[in-house]
Amino acid sequence: MGIFNFWKKEEKQIDFSDKNITRLINLSNLICEILINNEMGFYSDYLYLINLSAEKKDETEFKNLIISRNLFGGSGALWEIYIENKDEYNRFNKLFCEYIDVITQMGIKNKRIMQIRKTMRKLV
Repeated sequence: MGIFNFWKKEEKQIDFSDKNITRLINLSNLICEILINNEMGFYSDYLYLINLSAEKKDETEFKNLIISRNLFGGSGALWEIYIENKDEYNRFNKLFCEYIDVITQMGIKNKRIMQIRKTMRKLV
């Protein structure tokens, strides 16, 4: 251990416990149901890839899929979708907030994701 190692950020491992994976998959399924019912099923495939990486406990792939433009980027990202049906829209936002909470509990720490979580809380 070097004298300056305290400046290095400690890489936290992802918690792939059965409980976390089950919660992640259940929330993904509920979100996918809303997306499919509102003709946005193409996002479902991406959530499925995230679920697969969690089940395989592939930390690198999981992180890369979560911290991507597809979920948390700008225009066209999953968090930014709009659903005409107000009840479905509110349900989606609530479930996606829970989804963010689960991935955060699993060990994903990202300022952009936390910023989006705060924004989505206001939309619910």
